[in-house]
Amino acid sequence: MNKIIHSKKPLSKIEIRCFHDMEKQLSNILSEQIVGLDEVQVCCYLLGTTYCSLCLDYCRNYSKLITDSKLLTISQINKAFEELMDKALDIGLGFATVNGYDLLGSGRVQAKARLESINTLSYFPKVILADYYKVGIPVELQIVLPRGDERFLCTSGASIIAKYVSNKICEEVHKDYPQYKLNSNHGGFVKGTEKLIIEHGFIKGMARKSWCSRFIDKCKIIDVDFDEISYVHKVLNELGNRYKLFSKFKNNLVDSITL
Repeated sequence: MNKIIHSKKPLSKIEIRCFHDMEKQLSNILSEQIVGLDEVQVCCYLLGTTYCSLCLDYCRNYSKLITDSKLLTISQINKAFEELMDKALDIGLGFATVNGYDLLGSGRVQAKARLESINTLSYFPKVILADYYKVGIPVELQIVLPRGDERFLCTSGASIIAKYVSNKICEEVHKDYPQYKLNSNHGGFVKGTEKLIIEHGFIKGMARKSWCSRFIDKCKIIDVDFDEISYVHKVLNELGNRYKLFSKFKNNLVDSITL
């Protein structure tokens, strides 16, 4: 049975503890078959969206840093990421690139990347705990909650890993295109980023047409051969050299980033 639970009502501290207890009880029953799913950089002018699926070792204790990545500083994200690299059991990744957004539309490319993050796990999960979107695969149970990345440890961890990887991609692009200040704004949906695109130009494959449509007529179109996939691949290879959990992504392009 594929059960979806939606709730927009804010949860009390007691309710949050109940969700944490439920997550741990599920993990005791299903072990590695429970997975958290989350993404970062959905609302951005520049670069794509990174998705992560994560399985945790619930026999380990986790610090207070394992929460929604939006609540953490970059320094805290880096520390939380190192903790997860030590304590997590498995990760999957998916990427919705700018070309994917422009060719398929946001709904289709995001669904494709969510599915890819599940498919790159080492096993097929029975339970998915997600932040907002349903994954279109036949698992036994999906629990989908707004702000689910604050409710479940595995979803919080997925948020942190996705943010860490996304930040690294932004840093790599910044080395070649420092004028867009991706090392600090991460291409975010803010007026500062909009001004930089208008000032320095719109680069196809780096800037999303859908988000930039409101001001693209003010921009010079920069004709350069920008390849987002190459930056994603570079980051995955570097992380694969440093962390065992990323080693399976070395020298392997994820299907969803080939657009």
